[in-house]
Amino acid sequence: MNFPVFHKPYPGPALFLGGSNSPYISSKDYPEIKRLFPKADIQHIEGAGHIVHQDKFEEFITAVLKFLPAP
Repeated sequence: MNFPVFHKPYPGPALFLGGSNSPYISSKDYPEIKRLFPKADIQHIEGAGHIVHQDKFEEFITAVLKFLPAP
């Protein structure tokens, strides 16, 4: 499976949240992420694998809530 081809970047905020034990978001992906999502916030949760919300639920929720705008 390949990442779909996009030509126009998304100008809004985007959170890329991965696990430190997962290869799915690696530093080699950062240039393409930043090209498509210029305001991307790329984070890794220490000790989590690919299923971040299952491996480190509290840390996942904390990261998402910090990213979302305050009501």
